[in-house]
Amino acid sequence: MTIEFQLEVRFVRDNRDYWRYTLAVLSVLAIGIAIRLSPLYWTPLPFNPDGFVFADIARDSLAAGSVPSPDDHRSMALPRYVFVLLLVTLSQITDIQPIWLAQPIIAVIGTIPALVAMGLVRKFGIEFGWPPRRVLVAGTLAGIVLATEGLYLRRTVAVSYEVLGLLFIPLVILCLHRFFESSRWSWLSAAGVLLLALPATHHISTMIAAVTLTVLVSIWAIQRPTRLPLTTGAIVLFGFWIYLLSYYARAPPENSGVITSNPSLIIAWIIVIASLAYWIRTAKPVLSRGAIASVNLFGFGVLALNTIQPVFPGLSTTPPLLLALVAPLLLLVLLTIWGIPVVVRSDQGPLILALLVAPLAFIGIGLTAGLSPQYDILVRRTQTFVHFGTIVVAVIAAFVLYDHMDDWPQSFGTAIKVGLPIALILVAVTTIPIAFIGLEALSYQSTTTEAEFSTATFASTTIPEPWTGDDHITRIEGNYYGSEHNAGTEPVYNWLQGGNPPACTTVAENSWTTVGAQFYPAPPEQLSDNQYADWQANNNLVYMSGSGDDQLVIVTPPGGSTEGC
Repeated sequence: MTIEFQLEVRFVRDNRDYWRYTLAVLSVLAIGIAIRLSPLYWTPLPFNPDGFVFADIARDSLAAGSVPSPDDHRSMALPRYVFVLLLVTLSQITDIQPIWLAQPIIAVIGTIPALVAMGLVRKFGIEFGWPPRRVLVAGTLAGIVLATEGLYLRRTVAVSYEVLGLLFIPLVILCLHRFFESSRWSWLSAAGVLLLALPATHHISTMIAAVTLTVLVSIWAIQRPTRLPLTTGAIVLFGFWIYLLSYYARAPPENSGVITSNPSLIIAWIIVIASLAYWIRTAKPVLSRGAIASVNLFGFGVLALNTIQPVFPGLSTTPPLLLALVAPLLLLVLLTIWGIPVVVRSDQGPLILALLVAPLAFIGIGLTAGLSPQYDILVRRTQTFVHFGTIVVAVIAAFVLYDHMDDWPQSFGTAIKVGLPIALILVAVTTIPIAFIGLEALSYQSTTTEAEFSTATFASTTIPEPWTGDDHITRIEGNYYGSEHNAGTEPVYNWLQGGNPPACTTVAENSWTTVGAQFYPAPPEQLSDNQYADWQANNNLVYMSGSGDDQLVIVTPPGGSTEGC
């Protein structure tokens, strides 16, 4: 009876834990998807203008019956195959046009890394011998923070193939790490499938994956120089480098030159980062904390310096509003600094360390290769990949602190235990506006209203002569329609810089007098209310859409001249 009773109790407990974890996973999934679907409140269109590129390719693929090659479509590129194929397939299944389906797909893909973070933290908790309830709470907290943290959310709410890279990299490194741990070839097979697909997702993500793979294999090869890390790991590592270089050699992706133009610098940074990773794992805690603190202090220092003087000449400074929104992330940084020696010395240390430090190689390249707009974009894009590892380490550190409070006053220790998880959620929630903020604090407007899209459609399909506009409207039209009459932004930019108004048909928006006209990556440029009103009065109004700041107009010069476009 005693044995039967014990088995029954264990069954009930295990069953209860199963449902708790199921509820936790569903909660994180619901929060992540809901917040990434929130742009649909403002517009049913893809959240960011780049999403129109994929909607355009998928629309043409459905019409043609096959996905085009880069030679057959103006917007197609080798790194775009996976997301385009996914969009086409789901469009066929649901009978929903790609332009309306893109945002829901990204909402799901962008949330899945939060579930991976949950699993990793759970693994750490089991290794550290935490009580089941603490393991559950820690894992759930990691998922919620990653699903809602503003800087990470800004990339994973956008309809972009980079979102696939943010998902694939943790999965690849997790599978390979498990292979080295267990010698189970099924893990290597799963990693191999993901590695084969990676170059067709996003070229920067693929390069980051290769460096992350390099760091992971290097750590394992040094700490356990057996056949698997030395032989199999080397084959996977060098095989993937050869594969990705061969894949992109066929048709170099757009802006790939910022990475490949200086191979010696890339190799140098990879060596530095791989060496740093192994050193952090073996150094004294005070030294490893100092190294991570120095890196983060430098990062925040660059951001703060950019509020005074552009680090990348000619580009916009950091608005005080953005700096204020980023400031709460310092709590994550402080916890990461404190927790890094504990985490990296665990069995899962090589995995999380590789994910944490590998993207730093590309931030280093961006800051040392040349302070041009292309490198500014590289730095902005690659910093997103650091957030996964940072949040995992920070959450683990918060709960490791629980075991260091025995000598603290009970009331103070209880306050920390209750308050720290709440503080982490508040940090993530207070940074959410970063994901959705536009020209008020940044040089790029993500949201495209229905009025803007209808105006771009009218300009593309109706105007039989060159026309101009700001970067937002010309980018939308160029991404979805690609009209030969789209003359770009230069005529408008010259006008707002103090020159003469464009001598051709112009698309304008009322918001030019408030937040300004977009000229990404340069800062927005404004017109005064009087300038804007006089310009409209002196030209012919041919189209109007929207209302308030979102009202758009299309005007032509009195003589209908296209000179100047």
